[in-house]
Amino acid sequence: MRILVADDDATMLKVAEIALTKKGGHTVVCASDGAQAVALAEADPPDLILLDGMMPVLDGPGALEKLRLGERTKDIPVIFLSAAADPAALALYRSLRPAGIIAKPFNILTLSEQVLKMLPGRPPAA
Repeated sequence: MRILVADDDATMLKVAEIALTKKGGHTVVCASDGAQAVALAEADPPDLILLDGMMPVLDGPGALEKLRLGERTKDIPVIFLSAAADPAALALYRSLRPAGIIAKPFNILTLSEQVLKMLPGRPPAA
């Protein structure tokens, strides 16, 4: 599976990339902000997008809204990666109906499994 990961924290981006490629066997494309993520997704739509909630240029919710407007990107599942503990921020993320929300810091050993469980049409693991 080809996964686009967008996060403005270079360390978090690298950790997610390692978790998804080494443990999950996925191909990962990285973006450092929401605008770059939207541009990459429009140019070559991935199977899944992981979006940090708070990023410069264009935050996660803004990026998701733009993705949903694009003909090539509107049906791509999006999962938020969020360090937010603020109930209002989490409520905003949920209101956008992502495929899921994964709390940061996430477990590098289980990130790939968490992602797969949240994908539409995938049965939950036993």
